[in-house]
Amino acid sequence: VLLVFLAALAAGSAWASGRARRATVVTAPLARLACLSAVTHLGAMAAVNVWPAWYWRLFNAWHPETLVGIVTINATAVFAILAVPFLLAGTIFPLTLTGARNAGPGATARAVGLLYAVNTAGAILGAVLAGFVMVPWIGSHATLMCVTLLMAILAVGCALVSGNRRLAGGTFAGLAVVAAGLAAGPKWDQKTLNAAIYEPQPGIDP
Repeated sequence: VLLVFLAALAAGSAWASGRARRATVVTAPLARLACLSAVTHLGAMAAVNVWPAWYWRLFNAWHPETLVGIVTINATAVFAILAVPFLLAGTIFPLTLTGARNAGPGATARAVGLLYAVNTAGAILGAVLAGFVMVPWIGSHATLMCVTLLMAILAVGCALVSGNRRLAGGTFAGLAVVAAGLAAGPKWDQKTLNAAIYEPQPGIDP
């Protein structure tokens, strides 16, 4: 998971950095990417329940016999679910930094420094809250639901700031889809997810 997270995050950051060089206003791209990120996070959460079955079928089709093969098949299975959400998440900060170029003469350095400070503080606070408060209190599934909903709300906020009514309508629709999906979507099947499917045996159908 960490391998896929870092690789996808780096790819998203690299793509956004290239796009940022050609952008003057970033609120509209941020709105689109945040909305897509929220929707793909919702899809990834829905796919978690079927991930063990996917892994089982992939394992039987591949039949890895070495440690490298096992690591590769694990990375492939995780990549299929998490690569797109992580890639989109990696675009947010580079595009936000682009907005600092419009801070005016002499204010760019201050704006960039402030953004890095807020990003660092947010990363620390988010890790502490998620690991020591949210997950023990409401569980990992509900914690990720909150993150997904916040991403959709961020998309709406960026769209409203951009002044693009059509984009605002689209992000509101995305927020509605995310909210409905989170409300109606199935909870994770803890029994299946904790079954420790690692090397499926012949004749066992998950």
